Amino acid sequence: SGSEHLFSHALDYYSDTRNLHGIQVALGTIAILMLIGEKYSHVLRYLKKYCDILGPSGMEDEIREAIIADIKDSGAEYETDPMGNLIVFKKGKNRRSKKVLFSAHTDEVGFMVKYIDEEGYLWFDAIGGVDRRVVSGRRVKFCESGINGVVASKAIHMQTPEERGKCESISE
Repeated sequence: SGSEHLFSHALDYYSDTRNLHGIQVALGTIAILMLIGEKYSHVLRYLKKYCDILGPSGMEDEIREAIIADIKDSGAEYETDPMGNLIVFKKGKNRRSKKVLFSAHTDEVGFMVKYIDEEGYLWFDAIGGVDRRVVSGRRVKFCESGINGVVASKAIHMQTPEERGKCESISE
């Protein structure tokens, strides 16, 4: 996807079930701190700052601009290519035979509203690889309006015996 998300799924880092992707997100943040000469003790502050920016695929401008604002005075060269990728280059103090490349993405998974029914319920589909088992009950925020919501599903007492224990598809 165009410019890819450097801090997607950052809630993974903050959650009790820290997975590999959450660790990669933290490492991306540390790479930026190294670039701008910040102390490692500021990692959580920057991680929270970047994680609080909404950036589903196709809407990564705000996260990219936040990173540019943080690195612009670091002495690094940067550019944005036609696809929206942020490319940053900083020479080291010593010339080495081996170079280091940090590659990450700045988009995150999200949802796109497909339909609003007569009762006001929103029907949506996933943007990116969303695990449908973890969607129900999640808080969501609408990018353009900033309105918060919660993903709901049919209450257990309204489900048939066949429906209980089954995971609905995201578009249902």
